[in-house]
Amino acid sequence: MNFNKKITQNLIEWIETNRILGVDLVDVYIDEISEEIQNVLLRYKDQGNLAESEYIVPLDVDEILLPKIAFNLSELLRRLRSYGWNPKEYSAILVQNVFFFDFMQGVHKYKFFKNDSNKSKIYVKRDNVRINDAINMNVEKIELEDDSNSLSMTDLDKENLNKYGIKCKRKIPIPKLSQNIIRSALVSPVGYYSKSMMLTRRVLTAFNHYPLTNLGMKGFAGWSAPFSEVQLNHYKESCNTTMVAECVRYVQRARVDRTALRLHPRLTHALAAALCHKIKTI
Repeated sequence: MNFNKKITQNLIEWIETNRILGVDLVDVYIDEISEEIQNVLLRYKDQGNLAESEYIVPLDVDEILLPKIAFNLSELLRRLRSYGWNPKEYSAILVQNVFFFDFMQGVHKYKFFKNDSNKSKIYVKRDNVRINDAINMNVEKIELEDDSNSLSMTDLDKENLNKYGIKCKRKIPIPKLSQNIIRSALVSPVGYYSKSMMLTRRVLTAFNHYPLTNLGMKGFAGWSAPFSEVQLNHYKESCNTTMVAECVRYVQRARVDRTALRLHPRLTHALAAALCHKIKTI
């Protein structure tokens, strides 16, 4: 972990989201961090709620492995068995990636145009897209598709945010998972930006995305999870040097995706508790 900017809120939200989803152990590799981030990590370490894990998921702070029907990762694993997941045959579950770029967010600032296919088009201001000027990229028109999930932030959710803020004597931010609901319509193919749930007893060596060497298995032993059950939410500010050449493909069409909103009540409560605790102890 090496960051040049302030990410305390994002880090707390990321840890709390994974705890809600049933993660037992967060293993952080540290290079250089600020004192504020160090205090946050030490507080979680002191809570002592760590356990030996059967699975390991290598995630960055801007990534959330999100079950779409199951309420946590344990339930997700049970559901995946009905699709063919067998830990005796495979060492890892591959999850497909979707991008939630910051510059795609904020539907209210876009002008909508209905068309015959019941889809909408949004026109994006070029100055909101921080991409190298040398890239020949047409981002003025992005087709926006809506999903069938009618979940949204309710007045009660907003009222609870205000109550937490009054109690903490500070404004509690809306979690990124609740704010960022527009993603790339293009789902990354399996193997491209995918992340894995890896069996610790079977994986000997691993890459950041998938296993390299497996115990008792030859070759690649990954199993692709159905996108209808789980997705990797990748919350990126903009296209960086690792994927800038592919940005054209990912921003041509966008999709409203409210899957993460069902975590909002629990995540807001956890985020408020963590931020209030931080104020009292630092």
